[in-house]
Amino acid sequence: MSIVSTIIFSAMAGATVLAIVSSQNRFLTWLFVLILVHALGELFIASGGYQYAPHLAGIQLPVRMLLGPALYFYAHSMMASEPLKYTRAYGLALLGPAVVLLVMLPFAGLSAEQKLSLANPATRDPALWQLAITTCAIVAAIFVAYTVAYLFAAFRLQKQHRARVMEQYANIETRSLDWFRIMLLVWGSVWFLFAIDRALWIAGIRPGSLGIILALTEAFSLIAFAHLALHQPPMPDPAVNRKTETDRTREPTLPHERMLRIAEKLKTCMHKDRLFVDNELSLRHLADATSTSENHLSETFSQFLKTNFFQFVNEYRINEAKHLLQSTDASITTVAFEVGYNSRSTFNTAFKKATGLTPSAYRRQATTTQANTRA
Repeated sequence: MSIVSTIIFSAMAGATVLAIVSSQNRFLTWLFVLILVHALGELFIASGGYQYAPHLAGIQLPVRMLLGPALYFYAHSMMASEPLKYTRAYGLALLGPAVVLLVMLPFAGLSAEQKLSLANPATRDPALWQLAITTCAIVAAIFVAYTVAYLFAAFRLQKQHRARVMEQYANIETRSLDWFRIMLLVWGSVWFLFAIDRALWIAGIRPGSLGIILALTEAFSLIAFAHLALHQPPMPDPAVNRKTETDRTREPTLPHERMLRIAEKLKTCMHKDRLFVDNELSLRHLADATSTSENHLSETFSQFLKTNFFQFVNEYRINEAKHLLQSTDASITTVAFEVGYNSRSTFNTAFKKATGLTPSAYRRQATTTQANTRA
């Protein structure tokens, strides 16, 4: 197991170095640096390097407490609607490592000989072994609780960001950072496995396969995250992250008659000018086409039409796609691009969500219905 873990953490460290070199976002760079420290710390243990410098064993644990905050800071730099209050944010981030350092002080005070003796069941002192187990248990519990809190905060940021993007753009796949939400779930799973591994170790159970699974999961998660983060296109419009009123329960500021006129303009633009087929359609473009302010459009969508810009445009696209699937032999990909989507996969997802069927299944069903009608 130690050989396999050594190889995995070595590869993980190498991949992290490449990611650091390639990163253009300072918060992402710091996140990769922290992951590198974590990987090197695990490599130090797995390779047996602790035998030559026992005082360095566990030095990565306080640093690892910063993984959650760093992930959140990266999310904030990409998706937040308001500037980060750095003094408070950094203070909270450093609180975790500070608590872990205090917890580790009794163990850190042991001599090199005492620490090395703990690695061998035949030489370990029961009292010192209990100290080591207690320290590991507390540190693991703090890490899991602290990191989960930051994961939830990052998840909330992405959810709010996605809602804002849907208020601004008809195509959101490159802007919504949905991949980040998936990676949060993956990282959460990794840290859940970590908690199980620590709990089993404290209980005296050490299944070798779990340690390898944990290391492999960490490595693949890192590679996937690095690839997606480094290839994330920059946000083309910083205004996307501005705070907008999207609550449909708030009191409208526009008169009902004004919103009715705006809604009629919107329907005209969609039916007559077919703006929905523009794959770069945005709220700003629609505002120009209707000679209406973006704020008035947003309020009309949320208060009068009870929808948002993305859903409004998507409904027209799906209806047009249904027509093309029934009346033409055009390929699914062609239909997707003709109605305004940037990719077939995005079109398939949107179409199935709206109709409950994939485009191919819808076409087959429509063909069968038409054939039965003729018969």
